[in-house]
This record gives sequence, C-alpha cells and structure tokens, in this order.
Amino acid sequence: MTDWLDLPQRLRDDVHRHFGPVYTAIPIPMREPWVAALLYSNLGRFCFKACPADHPVAMSAIREQDAARVIPSSLIPVPSLELSSNSHGWVTLVFEQIDGRHPELTPGSPDIPLVIETLDLLAENLSPYSRRDIPPVSGNIVPMLISSQVMLNDPDLPLWEYYDAALHGFDPTVLDEDASLLHGDLRRHKLVIPDGDGEEQVYIQDWSRIARGADWVDPMMVAIELIQAGHSPQQAEALLTDLPTWEGAPRDQVTALIAAWTLNNLHAAMHGPDETRSTRSEAFWAGRSWLHHRFAPRL
Repeated sequence: MTDWLDLPQRLRDDVHRHFGPVYTAIPIPMREPWVAALLYSNLGRFCFKACPADHPVAMSAIREQDAARVIPSSLIPVPSLELSSNSHGWVTLVFEQIDGRHPELTPGSPDIPLVIETLDLLAENLSPYSRRDIPPVSGNIVPMLISSQVMLNDPDLPLWEYYDAALHGFDPTVLDEDASLLHGDLRRHKLVIPDGDGEEQVYIQDWSRIARGADWVDPMMVAIELIQAGHSPQQAEALLTDLPTWEGAPRDQVTALIAAWTLNNLHAAMHGPDETRSTRSEAFWAGRSWLHHRFAPRL
C-alpha cells in the first residue's frame, strides 16, 4: 500500500512549504488508490488525502475541491480545505483536522436533534442552487438503477413486486429540478461532533459526492441511518416531520429512491468487495424494512 513517504518528493515539498516540515504522518485507512494520513507539523495537525490524477476516483477528489469552492463555510460547519493541488500527477487535498465523535443515532439519543438541526441548516443555506457547475444528483442515482435492474432480473427476489412497482417509470432526472446543493452521501460516519466544551454542532465532511438536486435526498439518507440505528421506519419518518424539505417530498419519488438504494446495497452485499459486504447487507435490511412500511399498504 502506498503511504505518505511513497508519494512524489515534489508533492511532499509543496505540503512542507505550506504547513512547514511534516515530522509525523500517521496513515489513515482508505481503499486504494487513495493515500491518506494525519500530518503533524509545527502549524498543527491536518488531514491529508490524495489519489492519482489519471484514476477514475480522481473525480471524487475534484468534486471535493468543487465543494470547498461553492459551500458557504461561514454558514455550514465543514472542515476547511487548507491546500488543494492537481500537480505532480496527483489530486491532493489537505483539510483541517476535526477531532470529535460521530453522532449517536439510537432511539432517545440527545445527538439526534443536533443532526436534524443540521439538515435544516443545509436546506436553509444551500437552496436554491441554479448554477450548473456541480453535477446533477441523477448522476449518483443512475448506477443504483443499473444495479437494481440486475437484481430485478431474479423473479424470486423477496418483495420483487414492491421493488418493481416502486421503480416502474421512475426517471431520476426529475430529481435534478428545483435544485439545492446536496452532500449526496450523508451517512453517520460523515458527521462529526467536535470535542470540547463549547456549543455543540455537527461538522459535515467528505463532500466527494456533492450534487445538485431535490432537497429531500439528504434527509432520506439520514432516515436510513436512523433505521439502521434501531428506529422503526415510522419513527425515522416522524423525526423528519418538522423539516420543510421532507414535508414537501413527493411520496412516489421517495419510495422509488428507497427501492433503488436498497437493491443497490443488496447487489453490493452479494457481489461487492468482501470487506464491505457486511455493512452493505445491514444497509439493505434497513432499506427493505422502510420500503415494506411505505409500500405494502398500497398493494
């Protein structure tokens, strides 16, 4: 596995010039071809990550660069991007290090209101977004639909009729209309409550799937996290009730996206990398229970 010292000397020299000499680099596990490390210099600690510029995942890094450009960081709690470079054959990102913990989302957790407030903050400050410099959210969804169709080719799939009915005629480009800026992958491990005694807030990190689209997509992702943490689908939906973005979400579109997301996770649990199959399976079961709750009474 490539680590900090294996990177081109010129790239590391750029980092040294910006932050001073790096005297410690602790590797952060990421899937190849990413190289990530917690860097220590006299200026502090920083989160470094880079990937080869000619690799397909470089688009994720470029989207994070775009996110830093368009997100109003004075209004949205995000780690600041301290250094960004596309030089020396690598896309490089260095963020401020936010020390803290991921929110606890089990029923009754005092962190849940903080997360709901964060969703409201995103909607208030990232909507509307009419420019075309950020990819549409349908680009994130089309690969899910491809995996979904693979799974629907099996007529013995449990709840096949639910998935088929939910996805029938679904056009993901409708989610590109009335666009807001979206995180696009708002899961628990992308949220951090910083250490300290000050007023608590939730930082949102890893904007590599930033998109523009329907403002209810990010709340939907959080609802799935709530279900995985032990809430029933009814309880998860109730926690979102006061969000204007969720109140106006078209039921059929939400149900279709739940179905696509669920089947995509089932496909990954069966055919994806071994190290991710367990987490994908857990996500599938959460989505399946939500789809059953939303769709069963209609059949």
